[in-house]
Amino acid sequence: MSTVGATSTTSTVNTMGAAMPGACELDRRRDAVREAALYGIDFVEVSASQTTLEVYFLGKAPASIEAANLSITGGAAVNVTGLRVNRQPDPALDDWMEIDVDRPGDWSTYTLAMVEASPPSSPAATSTARMRVSSASAPPAAAPPMTGFDPLFASATFSFKASCPSDLDCCAPHVCPPPVAAQPDINYLAKDYESFRRLMLDRLALTLPAWQETHVPDIGVMLVELLAWAADQLSYYQDAVATEAYLNTCRQRISLRRHARLVDYAMHEGCNARAWLTIAVTRDQALDLSQVAFCTLFPGAPARRVLRQSDLANVPPGSYEWFEPLWPPRAQTVALRASHTAIAFYTWGDCACCLPVGTTRATLLDSWTSSGSDGNSADSGANNRADSGANNSARGRALDLHEGDVLIFEEVIGPVTGNPADADPTHRQAVRLTSVTQGVDPLYDAQNGGTPVVEIVWCPADALSFPLCLSAMMPAPDCTCRDGISVARGNVVLVDCGASTCETIGPVPTQTSTTTCPDDCAPATVLLAAPPRFRPRLSGSPLTYAQPLAGACCASDLVAQDPCSAVPSVTLEDGGGTVWTAQPDLLESGPDDTVFVVEMDDDGVAHLRFGNGAEGRSPAAGTTFEACYRLGNGPDGNVGAETIACVVYRPAGAVVGDFAPRNPLPATGGTAQESAADVRMLAPNAFRAQLERAIVADDYATLAADNARRLAQRPPGRCATPFQKLQGAKASLRWTGYVYEMGVAVDPLGSESAGAALLDEIDAYLARYRRIGYDLRVRAPDYLPLDLGLSVCVMAGYQRAHVRAALLAALGTSVLPDGTLGLFNPDNQTFGQGVYVSRIVAAAQAIAGVIETQVTRLAPYLAGRPAPGATPDDVPAGGVLALSPYQIARLDNAPGQPANGRLTLLLRGGR
Repeated sequence: MSTVGATSTTSTVNTMGAAMPGACELDRRRDAVREAALYGIDFVEVSASQTTLEVYFLGKAPASIEAANLSITGGAAVNVTGLRVNRQPDPALDDWMEIDVDRPGDWSTYTLAMVEASPPSSPAATSTARMRVSSASAPPAAAPPMTGFDPLFASATFSFKASCPSDLDCCAPHVCPPPVAAQPDINYLAKDYESFRRLMLDRLALTLPAWQETHVPDIGVMLVELLAWAADQLSYYQDAVATEAYLNTCRQRISLRRHARLVDYAMHEGCNARAWLTIAVTRDQALDLSQVAFCTLFPGAPARRVLRQSDLANVPPGSYEWFEPLWPPRAQTVALRASHTAIAFYTWGDCACCLPVGTTRATLLDSWTSSGSDGNSADSGANNRADSGANNSARGRALDLHEGDVLIFEEVIGPVTGNPADADPTHRQAVRLTSVTQGVDPLYDAQNGGTPVVEIVWCPADALSFPLCLSAMMPAPDCTCRDGISVARGNVVLVDCGASTCETIGPVPTQTSTTTCPDDCAPATVLLAAPPRFRPRLSGSPLTYAQPLAGACCASDLVAQDPCSAVPSVTLEDGGGTVWTAQPDLLESGPDDTVFVVEMDDDGVAHLRFGNGAEGRSPAAGTTFEACYRLGNGPDGNVGAETIACVVYRPAGAVVGDFAPRNPLPATGGTAQESAADVRMLAPNAFRAQLERAIVADDYATLAADNARRLAQRPPGRCATPFQKLQGAKASLRWTGYVYEMGVAVDPLGSESAGAALLDEIDAYLARYRRIGYDLRVRAPDYLPLDLGLSVCVMAGYQRAHVRAALLAALGTSVLPDGTLGLFNPDNQTFGQGVYVSRIVAAAQAIAGVIETQVTRLAPYLAGRPAPGATPDDVPAGGVLALSPYQIARLDNAPGQPANGRLTLLLRGGR
């Protein structure tokens, strides 16, 4: 059945026959009619057959209803064939009436009205009421409502087709159109302050012609200028919205960052500087890193080097740079030893000693901390040596070095003059130890059990970049051997620029609510409005950005930073103790992740953006955060060497210790934020330059040779194994008979041996880029041993032995004294690189005393083949020995191992 209200869409008929509008949203008259002594129609329902109408009354039905009292108008004519009134005995229930019609109506809207019956004399009165719709152009006069019926509820509209399927909403809204206002003549070309001011003055001249005041102090002129300023701001905002919508036109840094992120480009905000400190102490003591910071010298600084926080109260902030401990972590307490302030190198009794470029090991001089046996008895030296082991084990050592410690090598005396002022300040380098072995030199100080020494090995990435002089002969007339040219500094701490501070931000705005009025269909409801966006700002600037230390194994890794990997140094803690951390974006965050994003504006102010409840948790209304962050960023922290010289105790109280910090090396790594011009130039094409998948063979080789990416993705806990860089890689795809296999050969840097640990690490690293369905196999390259023979003519006056030694060095695998590599050093050879006769001849001819060089053999080494003679027997016709793509030439010339390459030199002439 379909249901149609009595006043749903059309007008009803009153007693005077005039139409009354029905556009009220609240139907209060219906309840009043039900309670009064009047009758009314509530609604009409149409049966499924569309030949029966069920009319429901507002309360009870009249005592007598006849067919003559029914009027059905609208659409095609229908005739009433019968009616039945159903009266409910319960006074709380409404009466209803069934009306039978001869045929279903059409799709038109019909009106059922209760009207007075026509008098008997009227020609319209018949024994059977025939109700039809007039098709004439002028409708017949409307009959008055039936006696006792309310004039507004004496009729009801309905449709015979109301129950038919339809996509339209049958409920028509009650709309009261707003009044139409006159549109003023507006000049839409007005966009700035002057044009808005002129527009308003012209309008006022039209509406208020009597007002002609133009002086600035006038209240009217003041209001016009104030409105013009407000309109100018709104116009600017309107233009800014369109301007900030595109990468090439946006002017705000936050907009630029978001646009770049859409194309997977991370715009960096720079990073802070880092520096190595060595802390000199006169006695062994502990230092709680959580209570101290370091700063550079400033004008008016006190003579002491251990300060309180109050000593800096009246110092201008820009007159010094603030550094805080980074490694070891600030939560630790480090033990500082007086013996580590300056550690001497041990030369084993030799003089004029030097650690060449590329060195990764040395010997340090230690000392005993207790005397033990005096060793002055009349026993033989053999007995002394026999007892030294027991005596040494019972005594302690001054040095307490461990794997993972950092030392700073420093030249402290000029090796030529012996004057400390002539020491080279560039001969300083930090190294991280990978092996510490205690030993004893039994030759010297045998009466005390020998000289204690410590053998140290450091990370290959920290290999010496300069020759470090350990001892030297002093000029005449001194002519003595001077030790201690260089020393090793212990008690090393890594610090970075930035001062810690905390502040309270919030509270988060609360939601606003409004209450709706009740109506006939719904009770009063409470509508919650969306809370204002919570976008707090940090009061301090500039915010520190720093790269985490995860995965750093060597001293060079600890101090180096990639600005693109730097993260903001800020954490939030809400009232419940939950810690919120900063993330580059919220795209991969869940609804319960307590994360936020830091966005820097053009003024260096940090804005915090929280999640929306789907990507990241939305903070609850009323939440207050405790924000702890650091201030200090960019190249301002790149201070020079010997400038960080003060320890500052931050908590109030007594100063403990007599520390003397200094930075032998300058602070480095401080980088300014990326410029907008660079972002616009690099962002659109950055995703094309960054390889993120491995499909073809060259992709695998490129990813394997990317040392920086492999180091960044190295899992934690791998520092025990030094990071081995690759010089190159080669890959190829082959069908194994049941699956495609991608073979990747790797060439380690500085080595001709790719160990199993290195191969496993690269295999795990490439697995995340591996194409689905392909197997992956990482292996060592194919080294091709060479059989090289040279016939060399030596100039008269040169010793052949000296020339031979120079030839072996130039064509060898070691590092030459000038820092250059031998021709067949592993780093000079790579995959598929042919061996050229011309390069061999050029290297030999560059040696003093060589007149002529002839290559007599250049071929792969074959076991059992005799060494080459003076006559050429196997030289490539084109002057180059070609190698396959996976082969690397090798010529170790190691005695007893000809399978790794053999070099035969035949020298003539000379002496």
